[in-house]
Amino acid sequence: MEERREEAAARSRAYWLAVRVWGLYLGAILAGLAIVQVTFLDSTGSVWVSVVEWLSLFFMGYRAMVAYQVECRGEWLTYGRSFAIGIMVCLVAALVYASVYYLMITQVRPQYFHEVHTALKDVAQEQVRGMAEEEAERTYSMIVSMISPAFLSLAGFIGVMVNGLFATLISALWGKRNYQLRGSKPSE
Repeated sequence: MEERREEAAARSRAYWLAVRVWGLYLGAILAGLAIVQVTFLDSTGSVWVSVVEWLSLFFMGYRAMVAYQVECRGEWLTYGRSFAIGIMVCLVAALVYASVYYLMITQVRPQYFHEVHTALKDVAQEQVRGMAEEEAERTYSMIVSMISPAFLSLAGFIGVMVNGLFATLISALWGKRNYQLRGSKPSE
């Protein structure tokens, strides 16, 4: 009984170690992307930023799964545990990303927020075309009032989590099939 308790505690420590370490690594990569995006790119974004984000989410999630397995002495990972590790890594990274993005658009380069705000106001104006005038004004003012640095940071957080969900699913499926990199096979 005591042995099982120690084994469960070791698994828990290994899980949170993998989540913390690889989540912070991924968060640092995504924070770097946020800094580059706000500092050097215009408000329309860039395809290469999305590609780097996806690759980072995939490989860092997979690396966290492998790190957990190494800490647990080669224990075979289930899809559920692999997915849980990847999602928690993405959660840590998304928190870091949203925090850095918020600081960048409020303190470091506020003109970036004004560019995004103007672009989103133009999009909102397009959305209300064809509506009745009173309804269009009400809808437009509601949309514009929601555009804030906190809202944009929340949107970035949600974007990282949604992308991370799919990247984690793919890396969990890929990791389960890749025995050579994992160094173990399922016990039968």
